Amino acid sequence: MEQKKDINRSNLIIALLLVIILVLVGACYFAYSRYTTSYSGNATATVAKWHFGTQTTKISGINLATASAENMVAFSGGNNLTTGANLIAPGTKGAFAIEIDTKDETDSKSTQVGLTYDVTLSNITNKPTNLHFYSNNSYTSAIETETSTGSGKYTASYTGFISQADTATNHYVVVYWQWPYQTAGEGADVADTTDGQNAQNVTFDLTITGTQVNQTDSQVTTGASNSGTLQTTPTIQLTSGV
Repeated sequence: MEQKKDINRSNLIIALLLVIILVLVGACYFAYSRYTTSYSGNATATVAKWHFGTQTTKISGINLATASAENMVAFSGGNNLTTGANLIAPGTKGAFAIEIDTKDETDSKSTQVGLTYDVTLSNITNKPTNLHFYSNNSYTSAIETETSTGSGKYTASYTGFISQADTATNHYVVVYWQWPYQTAGEGADVADTTDGQNAQNVTFDLTITGTQVNQTDSQVTTGASNSGTLQTTPTIQLTSGV
């Protein structure tokens, strides 16, 4: 009889434990039940195209004293009567155009960001004292500076902007130079004479650099600084008189 009571008591305890377990499981289930909805998708971004170049064959071996429509070089003053052909001297002047290429001909796509361009004539050596480089054909905006006083070496720089909206068209920068027949100022004739006696070749390196405009900068307008003109067709006009 006692044994039967023990069995009943054990069964009761087991039953109670099962009830407690069920209650706990149910509580956990209801505690963590909720509505839930999820979606999946994807994202993409297209990188803006960059293309900047120039016609390297036309900027290699530029001769200031040799007019060439193909190489976009103009020259005035050397006519075998006043000055020997293909030579510079007081009374000569000229210009050359540089293409700024923002359209990639391989895929017909153009640069998709605004940019700054820098045209630099560096290591200008043996430059006659009174010969100067300009950004305009009125010869009023000189673009050269001596690298250090008395060094005899100069650098000329021409800068500007091209907005993203205008990159589908290539542009041209024109650099002008002039060696006046007569320069005002004491010692000018002596300097011209000395340069003629030395008669050395004028040389310089030419670099064209394009740089994306910083996105934090203000909106740029296509054009040139240094009072110059940015052209869509290479037009060189030399004014009369030197």
